Amino acid sequence: MRAILASAAPTPYLRITVSLRYVKVTKQLQEKLEALMKVLDFKVRYEKGSFKSGYCLIEEQNVAVINKFFPMESKVGALVEILRSIEVDESKLDETQRRLLHKVRQTEITL
Repeated sequence: MRAILASAAPTPYLRITVSLRYVKVTKQLQEKLEALMKVLDFKVRYEKGSFKSGYCLIEEQNVAVINKFFPMESKVGALVEILRSIEVDESKLDETQRRLLHKVRQTEITL
């Protein structure tokens, strides 16, 4: 099993601030991003872990594990980072999901 650990954080916990233009970071946005991951055949799990950046991506199993103790903004930031880093088959997406993905890919992430 090959896992990609994002570990650029100098501290045990990295706070990620997400700035989506004209989109407020809310629980609803988090749910939309989770639904987008599901359409892309990725499972999103929230668990405790020692991954410093807030998430671990297990590619062979299409599983993203996100630190459940992080605040919502950081969870959304982790989902955004993951969606920016994986290959996406846009033919699986409807127009609304495609627009959300394009917004995500243009998102500024501040560490």
